[in-house]
Amino acid sequence: MRLNSNLAGNNSDSDEENKISKSSAVGGPSEVRNNFSKLVEAYKKFRRDYPDQVYELIYAFCDGKDSNVLDIGCGTGIVTNHLAKHYQKIIGIDKEREMVEAAQLEAGDNVEYVIGKVEDISYPDDSFDLVTAAAAYSWLDYDVAGKKIFKLLKNDGKLVVFYKSGKGITKRNIPEFAHLNFKKYFSGKAESGKEPITADIFYRVGFTKVQFKELDLTEWYTKDEILGFITSHSTFNLLSDEQKEKYMEENERSVSECLIEGMFRFDYKVLMYLVEK
Repeated sequence: MRLNSNLAGNNSDSDEENKISKSSAVGGPSEVRNNFSKLVEAYKKFRRDYPDQVYELIYAFCDGKDSNVLDIGCGTGIVTNHLAKHYQKIIGIDKEREMVEAAQLEAGDNVEYVIGKVEDISYPDDSFDLVTAAAAYSWLDYDVAGKKIFKLLKNDGKLVVFYKSGKGITKRNIPEFAHLNFKKYFSGKAESGKEPITADIFYRVGFTKVQFKELDLTEWYTKDEILGFITSHSTFNLLSDEQKEKYMEENERSVSECLIEGMFRFDYKVLMYLVEK
């Protein structure tokens, strides 16, 4: 495994670091939420891997174990390192240095980690058999990143975009009570207002076939686990330290009312787009 932070030809390390710093600078709510460097410890401790059903669909869709794979928005490497157990070579990319440094701690010899954005990487066209993006795709510019991914894929290359979605009214990947409590402390607009992910965002950049899969799933969490999971959500970045403390006190009271034999049941969906050139 190696860590690579030099993405665009002859950029110096300092140039690349400046680029990363600017990309995660504090700005509006969307930019603040997108600063995942603050969430590394919570990610490492409380974020869970996707269930086996998700990986089985990926492996059936791209069945060549000798495939070269690019995982976009790799975070702490949960998905990247899982895929590396199946595929020959995998590269994980994330714009947050702290996330990548955490990911490399668990990486095998067939994994390379890169700090930066997919739009900026300098790999030749037709380099990858498979590109994956777990949850990260919603943060990308669909047209710019989509066209780049299309070029990076081989002629028979495939893209898999997948993410978790809540089953509650809000459809968010946090418990419903946490979203309602969050609204008590943040009155602004937390969402980016971006176009939702649909098949159209893939077709318009050149892809020719899109399959959609929806999995209904349930996980059980201890009280501490679900409270920790809430702190790993990007909306947590929008609160001040004082607000975070009060928000989590509210969540502790709320989750205590929802426990079943000491455990919290979290029903959610995994939405998957299986995309072909």
